[in-house]
Amino acid sequence: MKYYSNNKGFSMVELLAVLTIIGILSGVAVAGYTRYRERATNDNYRMMSDNAAVAAEEYFMKHRYESSVTFKTLVDEGYFERPVNPKSKEKTCYGKVTNLTPATTSGSISVPKYKVEINCKKQMNDADGAETGIAGGFESCYNYPEKTTC
Repeated sequence: MKYYSNNKGFSMVELLAVLTIIGILSGVAVAGYTRYRERATNDNYRMMSDNAAVAAEEYFMKHRYESSVTFKTLVDEGYFERPVNPKSKEKTCYGKVTNLTPATTSGSISVPKYKVEINCKKQMNDADGAETGIAGGFESCYNYPEKTTC
C-alpha cells in the first residue's frame, strides 16, 4: 500500500508555538511602552514644577510677605505661562507654589525652598472663584538652587 502525504503548510503545534512567542513579545513591548509614557509624563510634571518654582521665586522677590502663590496669579502677572496638560495637550493645569523658606530676622541668608503642587485634572475653587487647592494631581517639592526633593 502506498501512502501519500501532503507536507504543505505548518502543523497546528508549530502555529501555536509561533502565536505564543508573538504574544509574549507583544506583552513585553506594551509593558515597556507604558513605562516609557509614565516616565515621560512624570518628567513633564517635574519640568513644570521647576518652571513654576523659578517663576514663584521672582514673584516672592517683589511680594516678600506672601507665603504662597497660585499659577493663575503667576500667569496673570506675567511670571509664568499656563502649563500644558501632558496627556490632553490643553492648558488645563492649575497649581500652587508655597514658600517653605523660614523667615529670618537676623539678616542671615537662607536658601529658598518651595513646594509646588500641580493638578491637571480638577481645580478646586472657593465661592469667589479663586483657586484654593489641588484635588488629586502631581505634587513635588523643589529646593532651589540644588533642584533636589524636600
